[in-house]
Amino acid sequence: MKNLKIILSITIALCIFLVGCKNGDTMSANELKSYIHEHLNRGASEQEIIDFLEEQNWSYNYNNYDNRYQARKPEEDKNKWVRNYILLYLDESHSLDRVEVETWHAAP
Repeated sequence: MKNLKIILSITIALCIFLVGCKNGDTMSANELKSYIHEHLNRGASEQEIIDFLEEQNWSYNYNNYDNRYQARKPEEDKNKWVRNYILLYLDESHSLDRVEVETWHAAP
């Protein structure tokens, strides 16, 4: 009986966690990457990247060490369990080389 209570408690906690991870304001990494590729092509200038990020009202900064812009959508702050981090890598001429989106999951 004690094992059943433990299993039931774990199952309920997992369900609550998974429901908390679903949030309409958080796009999947693939959706977000596709959205970015609709607006920025490989070779886009640094100014085009900055303009895009500002048009989206995304928080961003430049990482000189990795030669990339790092961005996130502030509206995702509503979801404390899942966050997407957008990485826009530049080439030697400071044009867009590639886009990566990392999804981070926090434990409750």
